[in-house]
Amino acid sequence: YIVCHNRVDDSQPYRNVPLQDWNLLVNRIVEKTNLPIIQVGSTDMDVAISGHQQLIDCRDAFSLQEIKEVIQRAKLFLGTDAGPLHVAACTNTPIISFFTIAHHEFRKPLRANSVFHPITPNIDCYGCVKDYPLVWGFDCVRKDNACVNQFNIDEAYEKALEVLST
Repeated sequence: YIVCHNRVDDSQPYRNVPLQDWNLLVNRIVEKTNLPIIQVGSTDMDVAISGHQQLIDCRDAFSLQEIKEVIQRAKLFLGTDAGPLHVAACTNTPIISFFTIAHHEFRKPLRANSVFHPITPNIDCYGCVKDYPLVWGFDCVRKDNACVNQFNIDEAYEKALEVLST
């Protein structure tokens, strides 16, 4: 199985993969692999995709320790730069994760010999938070959160298939 996590947190829109892109990505992976996808997070700020019996909504179902155990046994963790990613970093599970305001070099897992593929937006201000004091309530300096609409979903899909084939 695969563990997935994506946010829909309106308080941090610069960290969310757009729902239509996430839906496309997750459904393509299910259709190609037929693997169960366990969706983790919380019901109040995280996404659960439906439409296939392999898509299992486990938001709010696990403790932090249980999420770690579920991720540890998965073939892949696919997510965004948020708490479950950092839990996944405590395992040896391959990770594919989307990054926006924080550059992946500052948030990547610090584990040896692990598979980690960052998916980054194709935009010149990627990783912009490095130029500004990190405080809660960060707002996009462009005022449009354009980075979340600049992901290459095909790249994420191909990386997922590559990881799953090994």
